Amino acid sequence: MDTAIPTSSSARPTGDISSIQWGKTLLIALGLCLFGGICLYIGHEIPVTQSYTPISDTSTPTPTVTMTASPTASATVTPTTTSPATSMKTYTNTPYNFTFQYPSDFAITSTSALTIQPSYMGQAIVSIENPTGQYALSNYKQYSIFGVDESTDTTKCYVNPADNSQMTLTKTVNGTTYMYATASNGAAGTTTTSTTYRVIKGQTCFEFMELLGVSTDGNSIDTTKANASKAASNAELAQIFSTVTFN
Repeated sequence: MDTAIPTSSSARPTGDISSIQWGKTLLIALGLCLFGGICLYIGHEIPVTQSYTPISDTSTPTPTVTMTASPTASATVTPTTTSPATSMKTYTNTPYNFTFQYPSDFAITSTSALTIQPSYMGQAIVSIENPTGQYALSNYKQYSIFGVDESTDTTKCYVNPADNSQMTLTKTVNGTTYMYATASNGAAGTTTTSTTYRVIKGQTCFEFMELLGVSTDGNSIDTTKANASKAASNAELAQIFSTVTFN
């Protein structure tokens, strides 16, 4: 009787092979853990250098606007003078609310322009007069008066005092527009010339009169000198009126 001989593969014990495979798996797992731990340790100990490039702000800044209020302009009176050497005085009338300037060689006088050049005005406010001038070897005398008068009758304010006609000429001084007229009178060697300016303010008619008076015999004075003197006086009177200001 023949006896079967077992092959070599079937003759190996199965229990030993399983133990060997499990041991290999354990060693591989331990190796992986050890390798991972080493990598983690190295990554923790070696610092990572970070670099960055700052981003600059290229946007256009919004401008700041500052509002500054404009100062309120205030009215001032700057009078003109006939010469640098002429000093001026200021007349202020508070009740009637006006001012004017005049040369220092003029003086307030009790002689009203109304007594020389009559008009319908009922009340003299003020008159200023320059000193009476007289040339040697003659009886030539010259005086100039700047008079301010008023009336509450405004119906006749713009009537020409010379001929009772309606005034047609106008002149604006320091923001106020006046009607005006000129007149000339003469008798017994005395002549007067005048320019009368009028304006209504409220219920009052104001009159500003430039009056030049001359008395002479007509023979004993140089006409050129007389005319120059009258021209200078008329310029002074006109200069005074140019400073009249209602406040």
